[in-house]
Amino acid sequence: MKKKFKIFIAACMAVSLLAGCGEKAKTKQPAESRINGNYYTFTGEEFKNYFNEAIGSSGSKINEFIGKKLESDNKYVGVKSTEEDDRYLYIEHVDKNMIMAKSQKENGQLLEVSIDYGDGEVTNKGSFSEIKYTKDEIKALKKYASAIFDVCEPNVETKQFEEFFDKCFAGNSIITTEEKEIGDLKITLESREKIEMTFVPKTQKLK
Repeated sequence: MKKKFKIFIAACMAVSLLAGCGEKAKTKQPAESRINGNYYTFTGEEFKNYFNEAIGSSGSKINEFIGKKLESDNKYVGVKSTEEDDRYLYIEHVDKNMIMAKSQKENGQLLEVSIDYGDGEVTNKGSFSEIKYTKDEIKALKKYASAIFDVCEPNVETKQFEEFFDKCFAGNSIITTEEKEIGDLKITLESREKIEMTFVPKTQKLK
């Protein structure tokens, strides 16, 4: 069986169209860090409120952000799971993007936040698939990803994240994997199956 590969192409992309999403960046005021070791200091509900404030009138808001417990893989291999193995998954769609988060406890402090975009124009080309994204789709992803960054890292100007984002999407092809530490965060881009950006505390030691 032939293995299918995917190539991601940002159609008609130009960094000048992405930079700042056409809006003047807000200057951040010094604030307490929202990182506490392995965790963020906020819960899913608090993240929802922070995000809605950050996105303002420029995009869709999160209506509900409630965690649902995931089944542990340990039960299938006869290993007794502990509370440390528990994970609660939060999911909400905003426009064509999906915002997700995980926590270790019900209504607990979040471990990570991510955003992904799984749409795009798919063209099958034999042993691989080509997926094209328009500049407007990438621009919308950047807008919401920037709002997540502002929630998770209140002390670093949004411009630093936007420069990282633009680097990942500069040119015709999207970088497959990229990782960068900005402020208190470790940000990872994965685009093998879909475009996904994950934001975790850089002090996090959990696996």
